[in-house]
Formats: sequence, structure tokens, C-alpha cells
Amino acid sequence: MKSTVFYSMLAVCAATACAIPAQAGLVFNITYTAAVQGDANFADIQTAVNFVKNEFSSTYSDNVTLDFTIDSNTSGLGQSLFSTNYFRGDYTTLRNALIADAMSADDATATAVANLPVADPYNAGLTGWFATSAEAKALGLAVGNTALDGDGTYTFNRNQTYTYDPLNRQVVGKFDFIGVTEHEFSELMGRTNQLNNPGFGFDALDTMRFTGVGARSITVSTPNVYFSFDNGNTNLKGYNAGPPGDSQDWDSSDATDPYNAGTSSNQGHSISAVDVRALDVIGWDLATTVPEPSLLIPAACALGLIYFKRRRRLA
Repeated sequence: MKSTVFYSMLAVCAATACAIPAQAGLVFNITYTAAVQGDANFADIQTAVNFVKNEFSSTYSDNVTLDFTIDSNTSGLGQSLFSTNYFRGDYTTLRNALIADAMSADDATATAVANLPVADPYNAGLTGWFATSAEAKALGLAVGNTALDGDGTYTFNRNQTYTYDPLNRQVVGKFDFIGVTEHEFSELMGRTNQLNNPGFGFDALDTMRFTGVGARSITVSTPNVYFSFDNGNTNLKGYNAGPPGDSQDWDSSDATDPYNAGTSSNQGHSISAVDVRALDVIGWDLATTVPEPSLLIPAACALGLIYFKRRRRLA
């Protein structure tokens, strides 16, 4: 029986970013630690990271620069820590930022009063809402000095065996490194919550957890909670009912989705249309021409992004 790896979030840490000339659109600055640079597969790692960087930059058009560090260790499969520069404030501030940033039809639905109420749905108080520094940049919310602290660190287990090839992502006995990177990058960009860390607060995605029309749920272990941004009328994807795994990740009903709570070796991944929409409605602006999910494998690519979580192998 093949092993399954689950992701679980952590809420703190910092990254040191490298300097890259500014350019229009979504830009990723990637710093590789000495441990990664010394990895025998460093060239392949860069190829995979460049693929993901290009994939996200082609899908979202926000004119911001994200600074990420990539590191490696010898535990689990992967983990990530987001920057201490995250936004912390009240619900009204976050809601107003989402409304001001609305660009797509999905954004309009997600920020409508019917879906995003005027009053704080969880009564979290003046500092009970947050956004990762990357998401805060996309929403125009104030963050700390990311030149010093970066936007997050992605750490992978260098003792695991991976396939790095964008055109060969399902290989027996190997994990899809691109899929792992897609998963974690999207979390640093705000596809996350802190329901697994009680007391930390809530974020935009936490307003999109439903068990039925108008019925939100923020209980980690509640079954049949689904992603919806039209007040629960449309079930777009089921959330993971962990632990194990993070509660903002998808269930495994589609094994190819990189945003699932867990994955296995010999499993290729492909970002889905729902994955694209999930980042759109929390603040990322769609590019004029968004690649079809099945076509997110350009012939020539350049990537760089990162995220925050930890995975552990189940027995």
C-alpha cells in the first residue's frame, strides 16, 4: 500500500529574499539556501520551481513581488512557514480590501453582502483577522518590511525521491515535486487558514466554508464542509475533515489535485479550474487570458514561489 503524506500549517517564520529587478505583473524572487544549492538535484529543483513560478505568473496579474526562500531538511515531505509580516486586523478592513480588489465575476459574487456579510461572521474582534504577507500585498494591505523578513519559506525533505520534469509528473516511487510546490506556494499566497491553530484568527478563505446554504462551519473535524463563495449555494470542492492534514485543503476526491490535504508517490497533479478560482476570490487578479488547467505546462518556463506547511507520513 503506498504511503500518503498530509500537509499541516505552521504560522510563523521568516525568509531572506534575493534582489531581482522589478517588472510588471506578478514576480517571484527566490532565494535558495546553501543546503538546496548543494543538492545533487539542484538544477532539476530550479527547473521545477521555475515551472511553478511561470504557472502562477501566467495565471494571476497582480503587480507585486513575492520574496520566498527554499530550504531543505530530512523530515516528512515538505513544510513551509509564512513571514511574520502578515496582516493582522479587523474583519471590516479585510472585507473592504477584498471588495476594492474585486475584478472578476467570481470576485463580485464572493464579496456581495449575501456571501460576505457586513458584520464579522465569527466575532473575532479588532485583531482577529489576518492575511499572509503575499495575500496582503495583492490586496493592498499594509505589511512589515518584507525586504528584511521576506514572504515565507518552503522546506522540502531532500531524502525523498521526486520527479521534477514538467512533462513527466507521475513516476513510480517518486513524488511530484511540482505538485508539492504548487500546493505550498498557493498557501503562502493565502490559500490557508488557522483553524488547526486555535486562537490565531481567521482569514478570507474561512468565510467560504459551508455545510449548507447560509450555514458556515469553522470546526476542523466537521465532515462534509465544502468550498463555496455564493453563500453555500454551490459546492465547488470538499474540504479535508482532518486532522490529519490541514482543514483548508481539499479532500482527496480528485487525486490529481495538488491542493489536496495529502498525496502519494506515483501521483501526478494538475491545477484545476476550482484551484484557480480559489486564489482569485481571496485577492489574486486573473490574467486577461488564463491558461486552461490542462494546459498549464508551457514549453519554456521560469518559476519561483513558496508556501507554508508541514507534512507527515501516515503509518
